Amino acid sequence: MKKEKILTPEELKSRMDNHADFILVDVLPAHDYLKLHVTGAINIPLQELETKANQWLNRHIDIIVYSANHLCRGAEFAQEILGKMGFRVWALEGGLDSWLKNQFHVEGDPNYKPNVITAPPQAETQPKQPAKQSVVVPLQQPQQPKQQQPKKKAA
Repeated sequence: MKKEKILTPEELKSRMDNHADFILVDVLPAHDYLKLHVTGAINIPLQELETKANQWLNRHIDIIVYSANHLCRGAEFAQEILGKMGFRVWALEGGLDSWLKNQFHVEGDPNYKPNVITAPPQAETQPKQPAKQSVVVPLQQPQQPKQQQPKKKAA
């Protein structure tokens, strides 16, 4: 297994201050992102990551993902998913919680505690449709119009 790439909050802050080229991704659900996120982060919820990554992310620059805290495995799952898709991915050590402990800038309520992700995203499956029953209708030969008997002339 490849060694995970981890950034400390201080290292991420340094990259931000130096205007390094990267995309910061909050992988928490949208409702958590709306209440609190690292300034400059975009939100791609973990459940939607595989479907949105190719539209929103760039394989030529680093992607830095984060989730709620050291107990939350969202960033770990995101790193695995994006790594398999060919992205260069880093995870923020300790997530949003460690960012806050360093008193770095956030948008939203710094007292808000987002939910912790503990399970990998489930593959989105289409509900199974009942099998369609096929009805076989035999082809019928077109009926030839009945030939009328020539009428006999009355004598």
